[in-house]
Amino acid sequence: MTVFGPQPAPRPTTARLAPDPTASPGDVGGLLPAGNVTLADGSVKPLREMRPGVIGIVPPGYRCGPLVADIAARTRANQLNFWLVADPRTAGDREPVPVKDVRECAGTAHRGTPLVVEDERGLLAGTYTPKPGAAITTVFVEPDGVVADVVPNQKSGKDLDQKIKDLTVG
Repeated sequence: MTVFGPQPAPRPTTARLAPDPTASPGDVGGLLPAGNVTLADGSVKPLREMRPGVIGIVPPGYRCGPLVADIAARTRANQLNFWLVADPRTAGDREPVPVKDVRECAGTAHRGTPLVVEDERGLLAGTYTPKPGAAITTVFVEPDGVVADVVPNQKSGKDLDQKIKDLTVG
């Protein structure tokens, strides 16, 4: 039934990229790294157009839990995007999560739907999760493309809610 559920409406990026970020690309305070990813519909998107919103990097071996639905609901409530992407690297005996499983996980979020992204080269994971953890790493991206924060092993709660709200004000 998730096929007939709520579909995300891509929100246009209206803000210009920050001309002089305070940090290098890939760092907090800098822009996302240069490169492209593939959306679920097969279209190619520059990483720096993934704004404003939250990027959730799914670690190898991750089993979908309530955090994905929580982030989806919070980003939707704040009219932000939520992209879900699998880390394509292996970590010990943990294999990367297949895109099919990422799509199924995205489908469990009924109060907002993550946009599934395929990052075959691992640009996002390699930049923001140098060592894969056990839980999702979140990257908070402001409207001007500046990375506001990166949280490894993200958890639900007031801190997550505030970081998402800050993106709409920032």
